[in-house]
Amino acid sequence: MDLIKLKYFIAVAELLNFSKAAEACNITQTAIGKYINKLENEIGCSLFYRTNKGVSLTEAGEKFYVGVKEITEQYENLLKQIENETDKLLRIGIAGDYLPINFLRKYKAMNRDISLEVEFKDKDQLINMLERESIDAMIIPDVTMLSENTIGIEKVEIGAAHDVLCCSQESVIKYGSVGKVIENLPLITKAVESEYHEYCRENLKSVYNSTFSDVRVVDTVSNQTALIALGQGFAIMPKEEMTPIEDMYMEGLGERFTEILLLVYMSKNKNQSLRDLLKFVSKSNSDGESLFE
Repeated sequence: MDLIKLKYFIAVAELLNFSKAAEACNITQTAIGKYINKLENEIGCSLFYRTNKGVSLTEAGEKFYVGVKEITEQYENLLKQIENETDKLLRIGIAGDYLPINFLRKYKAMNRDISLEVEFKDKDQLINMLERESIDAMIIPDVTMLSENTIGIEKVEIGAAHDVLCCSQESVIKYGSVGKVIENLPLITKAVESEYHEYCRENLKSVYNSTFSDVRVVDTVSNQTALIALGQGFAIMPKEEMTPIEDMYMEGLGERFTEILLLVYMSKNKNQSLRDLLKFVSKSNSDGESLFE
């Protein structure tokens, strides 16, 4: 049965006036009359007495009203339950080399009833997922969002990532300096975005007067770390996420390699969990609290 017909029936049954019911439902009196006639035809009996003095429910109409009122209330309650369950789920996409574990851990500790789902994709894939409402928000370095102009996207800063250059001790010895390592080996990264690769080239040129030509994209931090340890390349990785391993050479890169991390979301798609996350970020920022330590 069409729920919209039930809505119109309930309006007429409660107001006992077709004109007022039509106004309440924001349709014409003719339209609501047609809906009620169709409903009566489906049921096979009259639901209203129609006289010059007004409208009243028939005996069948009174029984029908009690039943459909209960059905529509159960339907609305079910929708609220589903909405509440959905609002307890937060779906986050992560792009780039930074894994904001501490940030998500702090939010989760303050919202223990929230279920957190995380997706690791590149920027374009995550933008597509935002538009399709497959995720609620994504966390991404600002350098990869410079050319992004998708309508309806909003961004808020959630912190800074301080990068270090990582390579094997053996590579430094073999090539004689970090600058020569950069010139001779590829950048190993999880980021597929060309904007990020160019950002690294330009800033390494400023810091070391050297840069790289080749890029090797990998799927995981484990793969990245393994290739570095084997002398297959170098990486630029967030200091906050680095776990030093034997024979690993690390060197700070200064302010040029401080990436601002953004929480990116669609303005039209904000569920309660995302609103709570935005409040958490806003309060932490106003209190001067680091979300990544």
